[in-house]
Formats: sequence, structure tokens, C-alpha cells
Amino acid sequence: MIKVGIIGTGIIAREHAAAIAMIPQDAVLVAAADVSAERLDDFSNTFKVGRRYDTAAELIADPQVQLVAVATPPSLHEEAVVAALDAGKYVLCEKPLAQSLESAARIAAAEARHPGKLSVSYQLRYAPRYQRMLWLIKNGWIGEVQSTTVERHGYIPHSLVGKGGWWGAWNVAGGGVLMTQMIHELDIMLLAMGEPRSVTADMDTRYTQIESEDWIQANVDFGNGRTAYCAASVNSGQMRGGLTIKGTLGSITPAAIACNEPERTAKANAAADAALPHTKQASMAFMMRALRKVGRKLGMKDKAELVPHALLYADIARAAAKGTPLPVPSSEAFKSLQLCAGAYESAMSGAKVDLPLSAQSPAFTGVTKERYAARAPKAAAAPLNIAPLPPSKVIRIGLIGCDTTHAPTFAELLHNPFNGDHVPGARVVAAYPGGSPDMAASGGRVAGFTAELRDKYGVPILASPEEVADASDIVFILSCDGRTHPGLFRSVAGRGKPVFIDKPIALSVADLDQIYEIARQTNTKIFASSAFRYSDGLVNAINTIRARGEKITGCRVKYWGQIQPTQGRFFWYGIHGADMLLAVMGKGIKTVQATTVGDRDVIEVEHSDGRRSTMYGAHNDGTFQVSIDTDKGGYDIDAGGAIAARILATALDLLTPGGYPRLWRATDAASVSGRSGRSVDPDAAETHDVIALLDAAERSYSSKQKVAL
Repeated sequence: MIKVGIIGTGIIAREHAAAIAMIPQDAVLVAAADVSAERLDDFSNTFKVGRRYDTAAELIADPQVQLVAVATPPSLHEEAVVAALDAGKYVLCEKPLAQSLESAARIAAAEARHPGKLSVSYQLRYAPRYQRMLWLIKNGWIGEVQSTTVERHGYIPHSLVGKGGWWGAWNVAGGGVLMTQMIHELDIMLLAMGEPRSVTADMDTRYTQIESEDWIQANVDFGNGRTAYCAASVNSGQMRGGLTIKGTLGSITPAAIACNEPERTAKANAAADAALPHTKQASMAFMMRALRKVGRKLGMKDKAELVPHALLYADIARAAAKGTPLPVPSSEAFKSLQLCAGAYESAMSGAKVDLPLSAQSPAFTGVTKERYAARAPKAAAAPLNIAPLPPSKVIRIGLIGCDTTHAPTFAELLHNPFNGDHVPGARVVAAYPGGSPDMAASGGRVAGFTAELRDKYGVPILASPEEVADASDIVFILSCDGRTHPGLFRSVAGRGKPVFIDKPIALSVADLDQIYEIARQTNTKIFASSAFRYSDGLVNAINTIRARGEKITGCRVKYWGQIQPTQGRFFWYGIHGADMLLAVMGKGIKTVQATTVGDRDVIEVEHSDGRRSTMYGAHNDGTFQVSIDTDKGGYDIDAGGAIAARILATALDLLTPGGYPRLWRATDAASVSGRSGRSVDPDAAETHDVIALLDAAERSYSSKQKVAL
């Protein structure tokens, strides 16, 4: 058993600690060090670490520590790794090895003095699906490797970037999405493809306020016609990723192999099952699934699978016990780091960069903030080639995000004149599918809804949000994943089209502020709201209260407390409750406190004028209800009805010049006949309060304290 001490107790250190706890027979965590006493104590208390140090040097000097795990920001790796190696310790260093090739070379020199004692944390190599993939490639099942496509697009809350943290700072992290996010996939790609000969790249900071790149694309040449395309971003509105390697006899991803001949695919899988039985996927045959289900009902637990970090630690422990070199030495880590540096150099110079880089390359010492700011100017993008639509009295709507019921529902309401809630005068003319694979409610529905739009309603499916915006008069961002909204909005803002953003418009105040800032900079008109704000019962009650001159003294809102982990605890369906609550109570929130009582969440709100209201999120009850107290009585309302038609008509009303409809026959939803829901239309400040309420509820629930706004 090897005794581990961790330097740096941030987010990644927690993954290390959890992994070590999975293999008590191989490793044990005995010490931790961090310059932040609060962070160190929180980590040590969580993982029951007794030996705590203020500095890396103290931990390295501890004779009990045999393996030093360096989990600090990249710019601090060199000092800790070299000191630990020179002290005779084994070392596991987080990726990237360093923030620059120059620093990594000095680490490699220290490793040469202590051969076999350094490992770099490229744990994806230990993931069974990647091991299977690499084995099949190595053993020729897809033939000669020809090309690779790698993509990684994710989301980081705007509140966590550009606020003084180390992520995205050139002199600390060494880079942005390529260096700190995609480097794992680059490592796997290089294992499959070999040594690259050159790279051509383009990068930019488009979606966040970080110092380095938050978007990059690169073309890598491996010689003999073999190429790779790499693309990565954060907060671009895209939520997807993948690694596909194509060969002369088929293609492969971490999930599956597909040979040109079906018989070969079956043989490949059988060979991999025999050679690497731990990578064999569970059978999806009906009988096997039924047996597993019965086993779970009987209380039989599936054998816990070790996470890749745990497998890496176990391999390190075994190597140390045998006196053999640790896995993944610096020479392996240097390869992906060099590809990142080459891509950065190409993007800054505007030219192809040959690999490997020499010590004389400008990128060898790392990228500086100043040099990045002065990078080569980009050529103007070619205009989108979209044929103009003929002049029409019909409003042309473009949908972005076909992963929600609103996509086919809006098309039905607009295209079918026999629908009882038909909204005339507008049509859906284009759509972009979108979808988030890590969110079942999004990625699992996008294909079906996209097909319905295309096949039932004749809606053209376009390749990008930008194309949809250029083909439309109004853009509807419908993606049900609120993480994507700032990036998707940035893609279409400034093209002269007003934009409706479906719920939840954002998942934090920081994300919402980003959207509003983009709207201000591009002079783009936006509107956002939950459809439940426009339920007939709620609108009629508010209009009656105002007509009678009653004063609202309090409110209770019950909503279906569905929880979608990717959207926080409250934003997924709590957005409906918050929108209805503020439609009643108006702007101005003083404090928020969120708790759970039984099977429902309770959010208590104190308003700026001293009034109080409450939201109840019932986990097992799908009803939506509102109770309003006034100085003269009370109102109990069942929210619902034709809310999809109401929010659709409202968006058209608010986002088209002169009100909706303009030149065709009016409906009871039209402003020309006095749309009753106009009384609850939220302005930007009220929408900000809706998100601020839910943001505060998230923080209150986590901290178990009342949060002041």
C-alpha cells in the first residue's frame, strides 16, 4: 500500500481523494497541503485527512508520504514536482504537465535524475472504453488509421470565469479550452495517430471573460494523408463532444466500432471481449436486462466499477511496489502539451507550424497575455449564402433548439388553422437541432422533435444558429438546457432579429448579465418568460385585483418540483414558480431562504417592501397553483390552460413592430384587441429578479442559510 499526500485541495483533488478511497488495498491518503487554511480544512475534514500542511515543502518533507500528488494550478507544478522528486518521493502530477514547454522540460530533466518515479495524470488511458478503442485500433480492426475528429464543447458558469481565478490565465493555466479541457482527448488521439508533423489553428475569446482562448479549432497533419480536426469551446451554446477515428476498414468511437463489413464488426467485438474482458459492455438483450432488474429488486448491488483515477493510482502503487517505472512518464505528457503549444503558435501567427517545436520557438516559453492580444488579425468571415425569402405578410420564425416540446407545439399552433388555439400570421421557416448529450431531457429528445418539425411541418433543418437567424424575422431560442443560452444568443445577436429565449433564460445572475450585455452591445431586442405567467387564471386574477383597487399582501405558489441536475435544483421547473410569484408580487427582493420539508422544496421570499411570499416545489405532484392574499380577500388559482399559445402570441406581440398581428386578422391574443396578458409582461428588471430569486435559492439551499440580495 502506498501512502499519498496531496498538494492543492481544489476541485480536482477531491476526485483524487475519492479515487484513493476506492482502492484501500493499494493506496491511502495520509496528508494534504494548501495555502488556503479554509480550503485545506474543508478537504481534510471531508476525506478524514489527519496530517495537514500550509506549504508543499512541509508535506514533501513528511516521511510518511511516499507518493506526492500535485493538484495545483499548472504554473505551480514545476516547483512541487522537482522538489518532491529530489526528495526521493514518487510523484503523480496533474495535467497539463506544466503551463509551458520550457517548464515541462525542466520537470523532465528532474525526472531524468530520478528515472521511473514520475507519472502524469492522463487517467482516460485507464477508462475501459478508451482501452478497448485503442486495442482495436492497435490490432488493425479498422485498418490503417486515416483521420480523427475530436470535439469538446462545454459550459462553465460565467460567475466562475474572468473573476480573478486561475483558470484561463495564460501565465497560470498555460491556456484555455485546449490546454486545460481537451488535452485528455488529444492524448488519446496521439496514441492512436502517432507523431504529428504540423498544425494549423485559429482561436479566439468569444464567450467568456477569460484571458485565454474559449474557442479553438485546429487541423493537424500526421503525414501520408493522415489528418485530424480538433474543435473545443466553452459557453458557445454547444454541449457536445466526441472522438471518432476513421480507418481504411471502418471507424471507431469510445462507444463502438463500425467496420465496413458487418461480419468484421462482430469479430472485432468478440476479439476485444476475449482480450479485454473488463471492457465488455453489458448485454442489452431483453432477458439480460430483465435479470439485472430482478436482481436490483432483490437488493443485489452491481459491482462498483473503479473510476479511471482509481485505476491509475492502483497501477502506480503496483509499479512502486515492484520497483518498476511509473506509468505515463513526462515524455508521454510532453507530446500533447507540445501539440497545444503548436496550435497556439499557429493561431497567433496565422501560419502553419511544423512539429516538433524547437526550444527557439516563440511558443516554447508559453503564451503571454500581451502576445495573445496582439495575435494575427483574422480574415473577415464569408457571408452566409442564404437566398432571401420573398416579401410576405407572414412573420418568419426560426427555432434554435429542437429538444423541447415547444418546438413541435409552436409549429402546430402556427401551421394548423384547424387547431383551436391557432395563432395566425406567422410560420416556422427554419430550425437548428442543438441538444445536450449530457442531459437526457435534451439529447434524448432532439432527434424525434427535429424529425417531426421536418417531416410533419416541412421545416428546413439548417446547420447553424446563424443560418436560422438569417432566414428568419424573429428567432426563438428554445433549447431546454439553460447552460446553452448565452452562447446561442451570442451566435444570433447583432443580426437585426429580435429574440425570444425560452425558460430558463439563464442559470445564474452572471449568465443573465452576460446575455443582457450582449443584447446591449448588439442592440438586440429580447424577451423571456415562463409560459405559466400567462395562464388564464393568473392573468384574470391579477386584472381583477387591479380593477378593484385591491392591494396584494402576500402570495403562495405551488409548482411541480421536477429537478434536472444539469440545471441546478430550482431553475428547471422552479422558473415557473418564480415567474408566477413575481407576476403577482412585482419587482424587489430582499432575502431568500430555501429548504426541503418532506417531499417538497420550500422557498421563502421577503420582498423589498416587507411583504412575504412562498414557493412550494412538490416533487410528486404535477399541479401548478397560486394563492393571492389582498387587503380585501383572497384568490385561489389553478394555473395552466393554453399557455403555449399564450406565450407564443405574447412573444410575437412584444417582438414585432407595432404589435402582433400587424397586417392580418386579429385574434383575442392580439394587442390590437387589448391582450389581457399585457398586464403581466415582465421587463428586463423583473426577469432579472426572477433569476436572482432562483440564484439566491440555490445558494441558500447549499449553505443552509438565508441569502440577502
